[in-house]
Amino acid sequence: MDKTIPEVSILMTFLNPGFFFAPAVESLLNQTFSNFELIAIDDGSTDGSLEWLKTLEDTRIVVVEPGKRLGRTPALNAALSIAQGEFIAVLDADDISKPTRLQEQVDYLRDHPDCVLVGTNFEQVDERDRVLNAHEWPSDPDDVYQLLCSVNPIAHSSSMYRRAAAELVGGYPSKYAYAQDYGLWLRLARVGGVAILPRILVSIREHSQQMTVVPEYLVARGMDAKNLFDEAARLPGMSGKARRANRRERGLARYRIALNMVRMRRPFQALAWGIRGTILAPFEMMKRLLASAMGVKMHPL
Repeated sequence: MDKTIPEVSILMTFLNPGFFFAPAVESLLNQTFSNFELIAIDDGSTDGSLEWLKTLEDTRIVVVEPGKRLGRTPALNAALSIAQGEFIAVLDADDISKPTRLQEQVDYLRDHPDCVLVGTNFEQVDERDRVLNAHEWPSDPDDVYQLLCSVNPIAHSSSMYRRAAAELVGGYPSKYAYAQDYGLWLRLARVGGVAILPRILVSIREHSQQMTVVPEYLVARGMDAKNLFDEAARLPGMSGKARRANRRERGLARYRIALNMVRMRRPFQALAWGIRGTILAPFEMMKRLLASAMGVKMHPL
């Protein structure tokens, strides 16, 4: 390989990431694997993060200033379009990569040429870096493939995939504003293997700035989820168990839309979505209604 061409391109988009930005960037600059470029796309920051990034004297950092707000999915595709690496990694501007993350993922993809996407287990941390919980998934590619039918087990910030495979499937699907990573995973799973390393190599940040309860926003996210689970239902080779789990998630996605339509005072649309959800997942809906009647708390929708 030409040493002047990075083997890995890391995509990072940012919009006012605040004091979480520096630890995220530094976690990449301190990787044990060094042959990478960091493509950092500013999506309209006004908090000084862009100016700080420009002060870093590291030739591996490629700063991109579109001059206007692009939005998450277009920004990711813009970064992907200029990436040079054989492998593409991602890190959100408030998350942290463990020091060996890139090396372990590169080694896996080198050793498994049929694999096009590899994630890692991850932990969720709060604003003070306290661990909230850990997410550990099956690592076997067959198990990961079956999981994709009903859940996205690969956190975006834990992902590494082959650039050629992503280009083959058209990059991040532009119709998804909020779950573009899951959309890309579903497409990649059709052209190659998908795996998860059985080690926690990424810390995913949970903080108050991410929270929103605006019904219109939640409906938009719900529509993305509905369409993605509908797309996942068409994956070939799914087991009966995986398809039942998919049907349940398709029903719940519609039911979540219904609940937020109620909050938006759109009763007829809420009723229509609620009926669709109940048709797909009648037992789940019945279970939740009974739990509510008995005062039993369930995982919120």
